[in-house]
Amino acid sequence: ENIFQGSSITTPFVMGLFKPRIYIPTTLSEIELEHVIKHEKYHIWRKDQWVSYLTYFITVVYWFNPIVWLAYYLFLFDMETSCDEGVLVDKDMMYKRDYAITMFSTATRLSNITLVLGFVKGDTKMRIKNLLQIKKAKKYDTLILSNLIIVTFLALNTTPMFANNINQIDA
Repeated sequence: ENIFQGSSITTPFVMGLFKPRIYIPTTLSEIELEHVIKHEKYHIWRKDQWVSYLTYFITVVYWFNPIVWLAYYLFLFDMETSCDEGVLVDKDMMYKRDYAITMFSTATRLSNITLVLGFVKGDTKMRIKNLLQIKKAKKYDTLILSNLIIVTFLALNTTPMFANNINQIDA
């Protein structure tokens, strides 16, 4: 299933655009392996590797802009958090606890190169807090948010009627 293990790999990651492969350390237990594979497969399913390469390229081109670095850091955090939520959306609290333990044990083995791969060591605490608070979105929340976006879009893309009258008076 395009899953490769190696003793020199310190953190799990996905690499490749057209044929993405999952790389995993050999030091993972069975339960950790299950969690990591689900998480990494979620990245592949969402095609995160494409967006990761694009954002990394933009960050390299605009390396001098601190706002780009901040956006890159926040993007990585959001991407990882979103995958955590996708894996855990229908799971019970015991599964979430085991998943959090896997995240913690993975974070303790990180090297310095992992920022490029997407796993940021300092984010583990915030990610664990977030995954313990995951709630399924309610239909009404989605409906209200969708309507708010539509109304905002329409309001910002219309011209008031009196603007045409003002132009005619000036002429």
